[in-house]
Amino acid sequence: MPVDASIEQVTTTPSRKVRRLLGAAVILQGTLLIVLSLIVTSVNLPLARLRIDEEVVLGLGIIVTLLGAVSWKLPVQATMVLASSLFVLIAAFAVSYRPIQPGDFGFFLGNRVRIWQSATEWTESHGRVDPRFGWSNEPNAVAHQVNRDFTVTYHVDADGWRRLPAPPAGTARGEIWFLGCSFTFGAGVEDDEVYVHRLAAKAWPDMQLRNYSISGWGTTNALLALQDQLARRPKPSAVVYAWIDDHRKRNYLRKSWFQRSNAAQIPRFEIDGKEVRWLGLVPGDNANVEDGPALDEIEFKLTAALIRAMVRLCTERGIPFVMLVMQRTGDRVLNDIRGEPGLHVLDVSDLSRAYHPHDGHPTRVWHQMVARAIASDPMLANMTGLPQLLRPDAIAAPPMGSWGLSLDLVNKSGGAVAVTYPARPGLPLRVDFV
Repeated sequence: MPVDASIEQVTTTPSRKVRRLLGAAVILQGTLLIVLSLIVTSVNLPLARLRIDEEVVLGLGIIVTLLGAVSWKLPVQATMVLASSLFVLIAAFAVSYRPIQPGDFGFFLGNRVRIWQSATEWTESHGRVDPRFGWSNEPNAVAHQVNRDFTVTYHVDADGWRRLPAPPAGTARGEIWFLGCSFTFGAGVEDDEVYVHRLAAKAWPDMQLRNYSISGWGTTNALLALQDQLARRPKPSAVVYAWIDDHRKRNYLRKSWFQRSNAAQIPRFEIDGKEVRWLGLVPGDNANVEDGPALDEIEFKLTAALIRAMVRLCTERGIPFVMLVMQRTGDRVLNDIRGEPGLHVLDVSDLSRAYHPHDGHPTRVWHQMVARAIASDPMLANMTGLPQLLRPDAIAAPPMGSWGLSLDLVNKSGGAVAVTYPARPGLPLRVDFV
């Protein structure tokens, strides 16, 4: 055997063994990633709230395994760099791994950004930063939400509002606008279960309804939305502002609310004499006012002034204005604005206690009862001169709905009587007397 050949054999044989050993190590690491993807639903990036889901981990595992197979043909130095780099990276992920925590978010293949509320609850992001309102819905978004109480899908139209049915073009006999928050947007229920959708589909099919409502909005956002829509659309037959007491806490700079909502920008109003003055958007960090009687007093006065501004805006244009009271824990704001010319109040706050027990938003039964109550009340028909708005039998009442004790879920809390509605057709209605 030539001397050169002997030297080559001596020098290459150990190199091949090292390369094969390193290649096997890479394949092992890829296999571990594949196994990990079968065990956990997501993995957080080191020292970050950003998470990647099991599909991405599985894909990475397959890629690493293939690299391990290919590395048997690479130079030893390249295989060593690959194996050591992957080892350090995987070790960093392993050491920093933690279970899902509220506020974590992740990018999922083929889906929107997912934001976790708990280890088993998440919402696909369908919002965006808005230069006028602070935040709004992303147009044409389709987003899923999984909660202990429900699993639903939200569809947003091209203008950024919750999808609604509409009469054929040019046939609408009028428009009704709804302004509000997550109760009117319909958090926790499907599109066709929202009370505005039920009115549009069943009670008022010849009317154009518009749902100008976003989760987390307060009276400030409602006033801005009303101003914007009046500036760009023909005046409606009526405007309905759907009120809950929490709107008051979203109208100023309450730290406890805006820290929890993580708002980047906040619409800011101040009282100027007998009017409200728009100051534009301010950074969310400006919401630094602690809870207390002083803040409550500012919010009460500002909220009443904002509602009066909406009423006067409509009254000047000859538009009937209805304040739909959906939930209340006190009457301070209502008492302050009673007697305002042009203000009409429709109170549905005592109709149903059908709220999701963990999430707190209304269930489909609540929406059904509220829609039925609105269609059964002559107020809008009398105010607008549109008799077709009075449709008392258009929306069916749920069984025992007049009891006001419906829970619509197996998980019940409180009350001497609980009416549990079936989650799907074929299941029984259940009434518990405690």
